[in-house]
Amino acid sequence: MCPGPSSTASPWLDDTAGAALLDHVTATLTSDRALRMRYAEDLGRLGSPRLVQHLASLVTGAASPPEHILAQGLRSAGLTGFLVNEPVLGYVADFLDPTLRLILEVDGYRTHGTRVAFQNDRTRQNVLVTHGYTVLRYTAPDVCTRLDRVLDEVAAAVARARRSLS
Repeated sequence: MCPGPSSTASPWLDDTAGAALLDHVTATLTSDRALRMRYAEDLGRLGSPRLVQHLASLVTGAASPPEHILAQGLRSAGLTGFLVNEPVLGYVADFLDPTLRLILEVDGYRTHGTRVAFQNDRTRQNVLVTHGYTVLRYTAPDVCTRLDRVLDEVAAAVARARRSLS
């Protein structure tokens, strides 16, 4: 889990909790389009400026705060071809660009810290690589504390993949 932000989204929720709530609601109860339409109807009411910031960063499907942070970073860096938590070859990729055959994984110790998980990650990686995917793996602390470096590496991998397609 990433450290919490310093600003607040509302008197009740910090930015991380507010973003997670919006992601959850749009993934389970409504669509981001319906939420944006409702926002337009309520424009100018208390909380509107903070809500529009959250709507701009909406990442439905992000499973963890580090995934959410990476998704926002990818969007801000103009790396927009990635699908979040997308099935591929019987697995679920945290981020997948199907055209470039590029997968980004964000690994937290809690989920990937057992011997079984360690073995499963190696098996999964080998299957994906032998089917022509490039897999970049980052730890949750990498994403939370060194996002610029992560985004630079992803941008370089995207550029290489695009050159190989031409």
